[in-house]
Amino acid sequence: MEKNLSRDDKLRNKRTRGTVGYTKFALKYKSEQKKPYCFVEGEDDKYYLSKLIMICKTEPEFIRCNGKQGVIETFQEIQKHKEYEEVSLLFFVDSDFDTPINNDNIYETPCYSIENLYTSPRVFARILKSEFGLDETEKDFTNAMDFFINRQNEFHDAISLLNAWILSYKKYIDKTGEVIKLRLNDLSFKEQLIEISFEGITCKYTLEAIEKALNVQPKISNDEIMSNYQEISSNPNRGEIFRGKFELEFFRILLNKLVEDRNKKANRKIFLNKKKISLPLDTNILTVLSSYAEIPDCLFEYIERRWKTPQAPVASTVSTA
Repeated sequence: MEKNLSRDDKLRNKRTRGTVGYTKFALKYKSEQKKPYCFVEGEDDKYYLSKLIMICKTEPEFIRCNGKQGVIETFQEIQKHKEYEEVSLLFFVDSDFDTPINNDNIYETPCYSIENLYTSPRVFARILKSEFGLDETEKDFTNAMDFFINRQNEFHDAISLLNAWILSYKKYIDKTGEVIKLRLNDLSFKEQLIEISFEGITCKYTLEAIEKALNVQPKISNDEIMSNYQEISSNPNRGEIFRGKFELEFFRILLNKLVEDRNKKANRKIFLNKKKISLPLDTNILTVLSSYAEIPDCLFEYIERRWKTPQAPVASTVSTA
């Protein structure tokens, strides 16, 4: 957790992020080439690349802006430069647990993050058909789908409380303005959060252990956390609203187990029939599974509109509160 920043420190950080993103863009920009310039938080280009090529019929230029605020503040910085009014500029951010930006110039995922677009039962079914060579009429397909849906529901039950804790801190930060870095990427999914087996899901965390591991001083009452827990745990679309990196890690581990099971000569737990499968998920899952991920209608609409229509008037603004 970081200590409170002064107003001057916050403004300085904001100027730095926006300037860095703008500088990257200015160095890449070529006025003689018509192409979409796309501003993303980090590795999101691995998801967006194929969708942009499909619609724009040309290679996009990506600018990584070091997080959501970096994208927003780069957008604000570019708005100051009228010479780019006729350039196709696209800005992509994850919704997270944040208040919606509600700016037509910036695309927000309709789910928590792009990772959630990789982990639905529909995506899993596509992978079974293409990578596992299964047809919907086969028993192996039905067994694998049932296994996935059951384990994913159990996983959502187990991870709901941690998502409620994250949501509670997000609301607290928005309300108080206190700068708290939860550093969720420092948590080891296997060691500290969830154990996944063919038999079921084991929850390994407590909120006290999470706060200790992340060096977060408790600031939220149990009543408030439980109120948020009741709200999100009963949501029928938990796979869309829960933190995407947790969802994708669960998906990766489960798929690896199924690949291993499909490859075994004997003593398989899910599949009746053996088939050799190679699916390298451990290093570059966003790229490997990109063709199977969901493509929301709103994404198509945004890309088509921004590609055909230049950026909005310079007066357009967005709040970064």
